[in-house]
This record gives sequence, C-alpha cells and structure tokens, in this order.
Amino acid sequence: MRIPRPDISVLHFFLPDLCPACLSARTGATNSVCDTCNQSLPELPSDRCALCGCAADSILDICGECLETGGRPWTQAVSVFEYGGKLRQLIHRFKYHGATHLAPWFGTRMAANWGEHGGDSPIDAVAAVPLHPIKALLRGYNQAELLARTVARQLEKPIIRPLRRHRLARQQALLDFSRRKANVKDVFGARDTALADGAHILLVDDVMTTGSTLAAATRILLQQHHAASVSILTLARG
Repeated sequence: MRIPRPDISVLHFFLPDLCPACLSARTGATNSVCDTCNQSLPELPSDRCALCGCAADSILDICGECLETGGRPWTQAVSVFEYGGKLRQLIHRFKYHGATHLAPWFGTRMAANWGEHGGDSPIDAVAAVPLHPIKALLRGYNQAELLARTVARQLEKPIIRPLRRHRLARQQALLDFSRRKANVKDVFGARDTALADGAHILLVDDVMTTGSTLAAATRILLQQHHAASVSILTLARG
C-alpha cells in the first residue's frame, strides 16, 4: 500500500525547528535556513543594477540589458537571488507544489535586501502582482501575495491590492523575449483602491525575467492610480 506523502506546510507548522528549504533539523532564528542551505543559496553580490537588481556587469549603475530596453517604468528594483540551481527548485515547489511554508523565509530575505539596497526613498505601501482568479483558484494561493504580506509586515507598511488580472495570459516562461511583452498587453487593470497623493508603491513578485509583467503592472499603478513612483522587489532575477 502506498503511504501518502505528508503535507510539508503542515509538517513545518508542527515542527518549526525544521529548515524550510530542506526540512532537516536546524538551529537559529525563526525564518532562517540551516547552515548547509544557507551556503548553497548565496545572495546576489552587493554591486547590483539599480533598475533590475541583477549583478552589475560593468562600472555603470545600470546593466547592459536595462540599457538595451531603453529604461524601465519603475524607479528602482531589488532582487535577492539569481534564479537557478537550488533556489529555482525551491521557487518551483513554492509556486506549484504548495510549499507555502517557504514564504516567511523568502519574504524576510526580501525585506532585508530592500533595507540594504532599496535606497533612501521611503515607500508608502506594498502591493503584489496579482494572479488571474482562475489560476488563483486552481493553485489555492497567489505566491506573490504571500511574499508581499511578509515584506509588508517586516517593513511595517500597509499592504494594498490596487491591481486585478482580467485576462488569462500564457505562461511567460514558455515564451521567448520578443513575445513576452505582447503576452502581457492589457492583462492588468486597476481595482477601486484609493492611493494617497504622491505614493511610492513597492511592487512584489517572485521572479523577474524580462520584466514585461512587472512593467505592465507598474504602468497601471502610474497611469490609472497616479502613483508618484513604483519600485520593484523580487525574490530572484532570471
């Protein structure tokens, strides 16, 4: 008889001293990983592109990719990890296999990196990139929303939901660079959420690749909600 695999989120709830990444015993503060996982999950170097958060590739503050795109609609961006290796596996578990126990650790690292690399401009609120309602129903949660909740709590800022996703687009990861921008055209709309005049919004997502999805969401915040500025915080830069 096949024994069903235990739900790892429930397991972590009852055994909080397990490492959230590998589920082995660990010591240390809440929302930390074990020493072995910590060594295998290095953060991006301190020298990063100010517009996308990737590792700097020259003496300039902006990387070659951001220069080629002609700029970004947001003010600045911070990412924590490079998307690959063990981190990629963890994000896949987090997004598609119910490993929501990873959210507090992910979000805590994101908030810490924002504090270190986010510059001096204070933010007023935190928002998450929304999922389409059908996808959210099938998955049971929005991974970006879980990250945003932890980030908002760590930064002691309110979380707002000013965006809605009213078109079910194809998965961005399945498309090449040239088709991703068209894929997110008119995907987002504005919800009836009041933003304070001159608000600086921190927009949270799990991974930035080309930035097309984040750019589409940012433009709604700027053009329809009249946010003064938008910054981006992602767990990983692909």
